[in-house]
Amino acid sequence: MMKRLVVTTFVIILLPFSLLAADKPSFDIGPFAGFAGIPIGNNYFKGGVDWLQPANKENYYDDTEMIAMIKLSGISKDYGNSPFTISISCPNGMYMTSLSNPDFKRPFELYFYPKTYRFSSYDSKGNAVYVTDYDPGDIMKLSNSNPVGTFNPNLSTSYDWKQWFDVVLVLPGTVDAENDRLIVEENGQQIIYPLIEANDYSAIITITVDFDGAKSQGSLTLPFTGYYDGATDSTSKASENPASLAINMYPGASNINLEVSNRGVWIPVCSLSYMYFLGNSYEKNKYKTTRNAIFLSSSADPLVAGDNFVLVKDDLSYDTQLTSANSINFEAKLVDLASGNENTFDGTASVSTSTAFSDLKSDWVLLDGAVTMVKYGAPHGDKAAVYREYQAEMQIKLEQSDVTLLQGKYEGEIYVHVVTE
Repeated sequence: MMKRLVVTTFVIILLPFSLLAADKPSFDIGPFAGFAGIPIGNNYFKGGVDWLQPANKENYYDDTEMIAMIKLSGISKDYGNSPFTISISCPNGMYMTSLSNPDFKRPFELYFYPKTYRFSSYDSKGNAVYVTDYDPGDIMKLSNSNPVGTFNPNLSTSYDWKQWFDVVLVLPGTVDAENDRLIVEENGQQIIYPLIEANDYSAIITITVDFDGAKSQGSLTLPFTGYYDGATDSTSKASENPASLAINMYPGASNINLEVSNRGVWIPVCSLSYMYFLGNSYEKNKYKTTRNAIFLSSSADPLVAGDNFVLVKDDLSYDTQLTSANSINFEAKLVDLASGNENTFDGTASVSTSTAFSDLKSDWVLLDGAVTMVKYGAPHGDKAAVYREYQAEMQIKLEQSDVTLLQGKYEGEIYVHVVTE
């Protein structure tokens, strides 16, 4: 009996959105499930004084509001007064922006809650007792106006210690759902952000953490995705699958040279960051049967085969016949930034929900088998982050032709479909 596949579609109107690679030999830094399917109109998501599961939303945060955790362990006592530096990088600022309507966006912030696991005393048997210190006054709040922060543990201990940071999503402002707008106080002024009902709000953030005693920096790139449904009390996720994909369009993607001399060569148009969060279990082998695949198509419906990718003069009427003078075909490919593997698409790919995963085309991006696991440990119990990530550059190649196109603006669409078994 064949397994049923779940297909998630992400739309790109050929032109907007980033990513960076992670190098964290000294840090354990990984995602929590809160980075995907964020209800951006929610009037909760305000952080709190500490973690509590389940949380009182007015005073605490819980796992659904955590987007990552950072851990640095095995720290020598000699570094008890060494500061941490944490910074946030977002290509277009700390905003979640609608992919199909980029004029609509909402700001977000990240709060970092430091938890220091240190020696406290000896018990009656002479064993060392360790405690987790936490001071609400040490919360590091990073935003568009303050993307870099520092934390100094100020420890006086003769023992080694460990440090965690809970990374919590905060949605500032108040949503006026009746008028589909967000009201935020910024620098003493009231700023209005109009909102549109859509499920394609996204952002890419890179969190970088450094510490004087560490061998090197740690970093994690997260593709945020969210939705606005006109409600302020929704706590549900946009998808059953904690999958998230975001795009960073290159500036030149909106002004591609269609002259003959620029045809037949690969042109970079955007970078793509995808992450699939599998769970918190330490049992790494249990996830090997969960698989993902990515393909590009000209069809918005993954179950319907599209036509070849094509750029079309934007002022043509619906019944105008396409010719070599008013349109030009192109191919699109994804280049894996980690492995260099390339996957090329002509726009005609599709899938059936009754298709077994093994029957998917081998020239698609197949994410199978290996997973990444980050073991957090305390202070949230024996938790781990198990996930897959894929970061790539998208390039297009115009069909080789000597025909001169009519002057004007040309547009085309690429749909990114993600298949999950």
